[in-house]
Amino acid sequence: MLDAAAISIPARMACSVLSPKPERLRTSPASQAALSCSRVSIPSSLNNAAAFLGPIFGIFNRSYYEEVLVVKVHNLIKYQNIPEEFTKGNIWERRYRQIRDFERYAHENGIITIKFFLHLSKEEQKQRFLKRLETPSKNWKFSASDLKEREHWDEYQKCYQEAISETSTVDSPWYIIPADEKPYARYLISEAIINTLESFDMKYPSLSEDQIKNLELYKKQLSEE
Repeated sequence: MLDAAAISIPARMACSVLSPKPERLRTSPASQAALSCSRVSIPSSLNNAAAFLGPIFGIFNRSYYEEVLVVKVHNLIKYQNIPEEFTKGNIWERRYRQIRDFERYAHENGIITIKFFLHLSKEEQKQRFLKRLETPSKNWKFSASDLKEREHWDEYQKCYQEAISETSTVDSPWYIIPADEKPYARYLISEAIINTLESFDMKYPSLSEDQIKNLELYKKQLSEE
């Protein structure tokens, strides 16, 4: 099973989370991951023409939904730096609400989220694991941890169902993709993405009258070189 969210992210917020680097982050207990940040300058005319926090396209494989999946299955909350007062009560309901709030914020700022759940059967997962073990060129794909997680299959199914039910909204719906047949799954995902892109009614930027007049001057300048 795998969930993947294809999401457009703020163009003016160039900050990516990397894997933890203990050798770099030894002093701050709040530093759970290394952050690679890029300086963002004053918005250009192109930025200003876009919506607030104008989007670019990006893909999250699993994404923040792991916080209501593997964290829930293995009760990892106790290892996270969360103030004790916020670990009481139903923390999962709060996290679902926070996810909905985040995705609503994105939608209200012109950021479109497309979420896919690749629904793989237990038997098909078994066959794919066996193929990775039996095919030398695929050995690198296999991880013993996959078998450990497989032992929690039923728990994951319950978490998947609850997470999808709690976070599928009109503006940020989930697409449940039958994934046993890869070509069919890819076709369905492609159709969903294409339909979403076509709904944007995108057009090439238009030029002002002065810019159009200058085109001939630029053409003449190049021709006379």
